[in-house]
Amino acid sequence: HSIPLNVANWLGRRQRFKASVEIDNNGAAGEVDPSVTLKGPDYIDLPGHAEREYKLGFYAYREGTTKARVTFTNEESGEYLFYDVTATATEAGLMGELELRAPVRQRAATSVTVANPLDTAVSLTCECSHAQVTCPSTLEVPAKGSASAEIFFRPVLVESDVETPLTLSCPELGTFAYTLKLSSTPAGPERGLVFNVPL
Repeated sequence: HSIPLNVANWLGRRQRFKASVEIDNNGAAGEVDPSVTLKGPDYIDLPGHAEREYKLGFYAYREGTTKARVTFTNEESGEYLFYDVTATATEAGLMGELELRAPVRQRAATSVTVANPLDTAVSLTCECSHAQVTCPSTLEVPAKGSASAEIFFRPVLVESDVETPLTLSCPELGTFAYTLKLSSTPAGPERGLVFNVPL
């Protein structure tokens, strides 16, 4: 999300402001939530008596509220102005739909890839309530890397247009939600059986 902040130059000459963002971490010394990014350009230049919009970028991997102070300082004179910003990340929507179709007693597969921007590895829990869908119980994602979870569908009955949720979640990155669209077709003819017996 982009947060617009209006910056005004109160002088009749050009000013350059250095932008700094200080995230409030509820009094915890030096512990800023690594799953939240709040950043904009380092400097903004303004002609005399002009006003411009500064765009502060906000990105969060999980739900929560982030408070920060954004300060614009003229490094020559020491004069400054600031904004107190509160950004709230709500529950993520669906990441997408995955379609799996297979004949009865055959297997269809797909995969879900999760990226980890953090400096530490994370372990996600994979859950799906449909009895014929299997997924790994946990998915280990390395620091600054990505990993894929293999999702399998092996139907036992003919069904069509069945939708079921699939979630991958961990405390560090929140929840990745998908919808599985499942359908199955009748089984084809089984392989022939050959008998050889003496008279």
